[in-house]
Amino acid sequence: MKNITLEVREDGIGIATLNMPGRPLNVFSEHMMDDLEAVVKRASAELKGLVLRSGKSTFVAGADLVMIKDFANMRFGAEWQTMRDRFSRLGKLFRTIEKSPIPIVAAVNGLALGGGLELAMSCHGRVCVDVPAPILGLPEIVLALLPGAGGTQRLPRYIGVAPAMKMLLDGAPVTPQFALEHGLVDKIAAEADLVEQAVELVKAIEPRARWDKPEWQLSVQDQALLNSDGWEDFCLDVGGWTGRQHDLYPAVKAIMDCVGKGALLPIDAGFDVEWDIFVDLMSDPVVANMVVTCFLNKTAAPKWTNNYIAPNAARLESLAWQSAVEMPKSVARKAKVVVDDDAAVVVTDAGKASGEDAIELCNAAAGDKASRGVATITFLGSLKAAEAVEVLAPEALSACSLDLAMAMGKIPVWAITAEGGLNLILAAVRQAVASSGKSQDEIARAAKAVDADSLFGAAGGSPAAGEVSAQDRIVGLNLLGTSAIHIWKHCAGRYEEMDVLAVLGAAWPKWTGGPIAYLAMHQRNELSAYGSFPELSAALAEIDHELKIKASYNVTAASHGHL
Repeated sequence: MKNITLEVREDGIGIATLNMPGRPLNVFSEHMMDDLEAVVKRASAELKGLVLRSGKSTFVAGADLVMIKDFANMRFGAEWQTMRDRFSRLGKLFRTIEKSPIPIVAAVNGLALGGGLELAMSCHGRVCVDVPAPILGLPEIVLALLPGAGGTQRLPRYIGVAPAMKMLLDGAPVTPQFALEHGLVDKIAAEADLVEQAVELVKAIEPRARWDKPEWQLSVQDQALLNSDGWEDFCLDVGGWTGRQHDLYPAVKAIMDCVGKGALLPIDAGFDVEWDIFVDLMSDPVVANMVVTCFLNKTAAPKWTNNYIAPNAARLESLAWQSAVEMPKSVARKAKVVVDDDAAVVVTDAGKASGEDAIELCNAAAGDKASRGVATITFLGSLKAAEAVEVLAPEALSACSLDLAMAMGKIPVWAITAEGGLNLILAAVRQAVASSGKSQDEIARAAKAVDADSLFGAAGGSPAAGEVSAQDRIVGLNLLGTSAIHIWKHCAGRYEEMDVLAVLGAAWPKWTGGPIAYLAMHQRNELSAYGSFPELSAALAEIDHELKIKASYNVTAASHGHL
């Protein structure tokens, strides 16, 4: 086995160490599942107990990128049952762990997110490292997914329905102390004592999940909540979705249905509910778009930007921060912050560079104009809030500028055009608004109806109050379409980078996957349920190729460019 090593102690307890070679994190790939299945099978037959631990600084981070991309592609050709069989494999493996005749305990030494936490929950016991940071979570909702390996069924049974729905619908991780107080873990321990404490727990517990005992059932309060008429309203409120356009994000209802329809059933029937809903969810184009842009391409974007770095360009070592924009705390951890005379790079505001060693910070929403020929890092509205920024630099500062963006904790995208992709987005939205013939109030309601409040606000719009209508949504979809067409015409074929920058840097609605992915949905007629779009259809006719092929963008590697 390449991914897991098994050490057998004298007392007959095994220590299985998950440690994927050549990877910074453990993730669930097909090969990792094969190895875990083999270890559990052997341990169940030969050992008295098993501890699952990580050989890395984190436990398990979730699913493998390649496997997720493959899942996203399956909706275009695979039969429903084929998808279900493949998507449920990990969940069935976790059920095998849970049904093992020997006690199995997870020793969680760091981040356990998504499938990592689902693995830990399938074990008979959990010992977690005692740290103040929130390291345990199910963040799938952020990617328009749901925890599809038993997470929607085990979590409410462990910690109760209300706190489980908050975790599932807002995606925020929790601390080990919270997990201990709510019954998600059994013990917390210092890292040095983690494995030994897990071994002691193996010796103390029986190999049986609480819900596999005939007498077990949810609390009376949880049963009443699940059966109440206000179930969905409660979920939207506790998950932070009240007042938002949650229906544009299919994972919200999917998660509510998984818990609402499955939590009162025997656990195996609950898993069937979850896996059926998961297959249907993965067949939704919104899910594929969000997974590709907000996860796969978000991860790839720094590598693409690195293609623009000049050979032998100096890396960032020291800097002086002279900008009025607050310096992110992470910068001081990545580079030496010094006084002006000793700095290799000076970070300043737009138009204030006094030498060739300057990097200017520009706020596109404020109309900032950079000095001619200097390096720039451009953001929209708030540097602190932006997930992605746009980088443009002369060759000598190309590496330093990328390093600074990364040190800020931002996803770097090399400038889409000489004028900048963020400025292109703002210009596209403003032009769409100006040509629409709609009033300011109509524009505001339309923006809210398609979850584009922040995007249109950055372009100069005002927030809408109250409820929105189906007609408001049609107007909003058309405005997005008109804006996207303008962006497509001027983005130089850099579709993937454009969508990452738009969604993560300009608050373009995440459910679309970005302006290019949004147009691709129209090309495929995947938004016809909302109505017809004759004007947009005419504009789409100008595009002489498919913008996406299955879940992938119709681009060449050269679209990510080089200096």
